Amino acid sequence: MASIGSTLGTGGGIRIRRVDPHDAMPLATMISDSFLAFNQSVNIPPHVDGFTLETSRDLMKHFTSTPTMYGVVAVEESSGALMAGGFMYPGDVYAIGPVFADNAFKGRGAGKAVMVALIEKVRSENAKSIRLCQVAANPISFGLYASLGFVPVECWMDLEGNVTTEEASSANRSCGFSPVTGVDVRRMEEADVKCCNELHKKTMGFDREQRIRMDIPNGAAWVAVRAGEIIAYTTGFILSGHTVAESEEVLAFMFTEVCHKTENASVPKNLHVPGRLYPRLLQWAIAAKLKMMRSCWLMVIGSYLSPQSGMVYCPSIEG
Repeated sequence: MASIGSTLGTGGGIRIRRVDPHDAMPLATMISDSFLAFNQSVNIPPHVDGFTLETSRDLMKHFTSTPTMYGVVAVEESSGALMAGGFMYPGDVYAIGPVFADNAFKGRGAGKAVMVALIEKVRSENAKSIRLCQVAANPISFGLYASLGFVPVECWMDLEGNVTTEEASSANRSCGFSPVTGVDVRRMEEADVKCCNELHKKTMGFDREQRIRMDIPNGAAWVAVRAGEIIAYTTGFILSGHTVAESEEVLAFMFTEVCHKTENASVPKNLHVPGRLYPRLLQWAIAAKLKMMRSCWLMVIGSYLSPQSGMVYCPSIEG
């Protein structure tokens, strides 16, 4: 495997180095152009909070300046041009993503070089597992990840839209969901993080406290509380958000409440549903008139547990 700082002989020479804040703007252009070209090639609409140039600039500024993020870039040795980039969140389980390459350098092995460097870093830390999510419509990236040892463990559907009270009630009847009462949905606060992390550990078997805490400042994170106890949370019904709930009914209720309580209610929300695990939730989402946008694979190297204790888990694009 390629070491950080090593040179890979992949047609012209590729050097891998750590990302720095000066890379933010060129990486923003690269990721925006890369995902736009892919979406157009397979006729998939862009994600509502996905990689526009504006959102990519904010994302890359954040990623390149956040100490807890680990990122690398592939550089063409002959020209010094950035060819590809990739990031991951550390922890008991490392979450890789996004990984992307400049359209001008596609097919040169730069994306693979970035992936190899990230995987090597994780293995040097003796983490339990590495995870990523892959858009099912992209057989090239699926093949790359599989060749590097990733195993597909779950397919989930990305649904988009907003749900009215009337649509939610109709969908509840259609799916046989029981009414949820006595539950308050409010924005997540710092004091909620440890309780939310305990829910995550109960469900998925590993710690995610640091990642949960990161999403509070952007205002996308919410909790559902019954009798003073947090029974569900989401780090956002957005591309990078994951959700844990005690039942499918509670998750559907929280999604509906967040649609109502969000300041800009016209912006579509995203619900990521592993349909094999939660067929009633998928049925509810379709009955509530959410639009199916894409399907994704959760892929893993190392240990993986399906959601435990009867809990519901909806992954983020990071896994």
